[in-house]
Formats: sequence, structure tokens, C-alpha cells
Amino acid sequence: AGPADGTPFWLDWLGSHASAARPVAAIGASDNHDGSDRSEAPGTVGRPATVVYAAALTQPAILAGIRAGRVFIDLSGNRDSLLDFTVSRAGHTATMGEALPAGKGAIRIEAQVTAPKGATLVVLDVANRRATLPLTGGRQTLTIPLDLTPGNHSIRLIVEQSGAPILLSNAVLIPSN
Repeated sequence: AGPADGTPFWLDWLGSHASAARPVAAIGASDNHDGSDRSEAPGTVGRPATVVYAAALTQPAILAGIRAGRVFIDLSGNRDSLLDFTVSRAGHTATMGEALPAGKGAIRIEAQVTAPKGATLVVLDVANRRATLPLTGGRQTLTIPLDLTPGNHSIRLIVEQSGAPILLSNAVLIPSN
């Protein structure tokens, strides 16, 4: 058994799938057997939550969003949380849950984040921290240039508060040349 938030498992397992043809969608869920517990503690109903970007509030649209990897995990329980990003290079763009075509040169990450003041945005390549940026609170759009070495890459974002993850994105995969 690991920590309640499952983050080490998430990093190890998804990081080991960096060479997959497409990202594997990470989802968050509680394993609560007391539906009457309305506390804000991790593991209660709705903590963590999977936030799905869907074309409509219908079962088929929500399932399509999950299959496409257009989800992030919210460990904070804050209904205003937001985490989404794209990765661009040489005229190609991939959104969270997609794969960017192989290529050479630097990438540009465009992240949309709504998180508390004092939180930080961490850019991971597989499980390696590549950048850490302070967040000012509220909704922000950040542009992050990143040089990549040859090989497979799995770019994902984490928002941390006081050193603990509160938002976890799915990946954009970048295959080797």
C-alpha cells in the first residue's frame, strides 16, 4: 500500500509507459465505504476527483473525454481548479492526452492553470522535473519553452501546494525521431 494520494504509483507507472503509442489516461477516485462522511479529508467521496473535458454533459461525451486523456486529477477538492496544456513544435500542436509528432528542436508548453496563490507548477518529462514555476493564484496562462534530448518523452504537469501535489495532468507523448 502506498500513500493515500497515490502519486508515487502515478509517476512510476505512467512514467514507465512513455514509449506507448498514446498516453494512458490517469483518473482519480476515492475508495470510501462511508458515504455519510462529508469531511474534506482525502479519500472521502469526491476526493480525489477526475475532471473531464467533454463536449457535452452526456455519458458518451464524458467517456470520449476520458478515452482521449482529456482529464486531470484534482486532489484538492477545489471546484475552481483547472489544469490543461498543449505542447507545440514546428507547426504541430498536441493537447493533453495526445501525442506530438516526432521531430527535433525545442517544444513550447502552453499551460492553463487555476490554483491557489503560492502554489507551483511543475513540468515533468517522464518522472524528471524539468521546470518549476511559481503561481500567483487565480487563472493563469503560462508559456514554458523546453529543450528535449533525442528519445521518447512524456510531458505532464503537477500543481503543488506546500510541496504536496494538488492537481495532476495526463501526458502529451513525444516519440523519438
